Amino acid sequence: MLKSCGSFFEPQVFWNAPFLSGGGYCSEATSLVSSLEKQGFDVHLQQVSFPKCLYNLQHGDGVSQGYLSALSYEDQSMLWRLLNKDRDDRNRITIEVCHSEPGAWKPAAFDTSDCPQFSKSVSYHVGRTMFETDRLPKGWKKKMNRMDEIWVPSDFLKSIFEREGVKNVRVVGESVNTHFFRPIVSVRKDATLPLSQDPENTYNLTRAYIFDTVFERHPLHGYASTVFLSIFKWEFRKGWDILLNVYFDSFSKNDPVSLFIITQEYHSDGDSVDDQVQDFIRTHWAHKASSLPHFKIVTTLAPQLFLPYFYNFASAVVLPTRGEGWGRVAQEAMSCGGVVITTGYGGPLTFLNANNSFPIPVGRFTTIQEGPFRGHQLVEPDRAELARMMRLVVQNPEELNEIRREARESMVRQYSEEAMGKVLEAELLRIESVILGRELEKEL
Repeated sequence: MLKSCGSFFEPQVFWNAPFLSGGGYCSEATSLVSSLEKQGFDVHLQQVSFPKCLYNLQHGDGVSQGYLSALSYEDQSMLWRLLNKDRDDRNRITIEVCHSEPGAWKPAAFDTSDCPQFSKSVSYHVGRTMFETDRLPKGWKKKMNRMDEIWVPSDFLKSIFEREGVKNVRVVGESVNTHFFRPIVSVRKDATLPLSQDPENTYNLTRAYIFDTVFERHPLHGYASTVFLSIFKWEFRKGWDILLNVYFDSFSKNDPVSLFIITQEYHSDGDSVDDQVQDFIRTHWAHKASSLPHFKIVTTLAPQLFLPYFYNFASAVVLPTRGEGWGRVAQEAMSCGGVVITTGYGGPLTFLNANNSFPIPVGRFTTIQEGPFRGHQLVEPDRAELARMMRLVVQNPEELNEIRREARESMVRQYSEEAMGKVLEAELLRIESVILGRELEKEL
């Protein structure tokens, strides 16, 4: 067996990814590596000269100290241990994974560590990546076809990549740490605990702390409001304009609803997020500016340690995206037993259905008009359906319990690190057989 101790062909897996950056590739890679290690594989992260060259040699993106300081203790310990793990140079088999957008693959379009390493010390090269539109960026096909195979998280992406001419595409989904992203019923806004179970009033104080320091009380209704939460990087694709338009159109300041958007600017040198929102309101909602429903934009970094509490505290997580390769936030929220409203298109349909979430139907396709992806297509979620779903959360919260239960169960059953570890094990056993076949051919 591939991971058995003492096997001459027991491989080492070197996983190159922006583990120290935050963001989608980072969180996905961290969870997949954790899944693999739990299966007993010899996993290494990209080699860096720690700590002197840490900032120069991480693969795929820069290092975020804010992200690292807010990681869970479990993830911090795993990352530092695997980053400093000794390599066994006597081993003849090394599987190298380049987990990033192919612009970071050698020869990279920017300064980053080298991946893939085409040398005798590496036996097999896997590229792990994804994209969100209906086609690939220029130059990706050539880089991907230099690899032995490509892993994407969904059949949706597999069909796009293959249509664009990419060879040897495999579907390997994303795992989620279901022990960390878990239901915390006591933190939910409507939770009640008898004094005998919570003599220090800890849970009520925790809820109040979350509300008052990250969110804020509704000006008229205090804590007694339906809480919509959205977490994303600030860009057109994420549909922030759709979310604000539907929310502003569906509710008013007298309604017991609150919308909290936790976001960060994405490679932007222009106006700040707050300035863009104020300009958006002046342009589209000046006639209703004095009666807009309660909302708050949070642009400070959301520590990973707090995310399970945020997801549990929200009445629903709303993500009207124009395109996703997978849907990391939706997956994390569902693992917490959260109610998720998100676009029913692309990668998320791998795990979304009408029993465990509210998939928003697609209204139409839209073409990107400017920038490097001009001409690519995204989708526009149906705004009337989004409004209906948000109103349902407000009007019939008791009907959401079954969706919460099924959301949680589907994540544990199919996408927990334990479940995905078995998927990864099967993939690596298959790769081992390919490598051994190559070795035998050399000796014939």
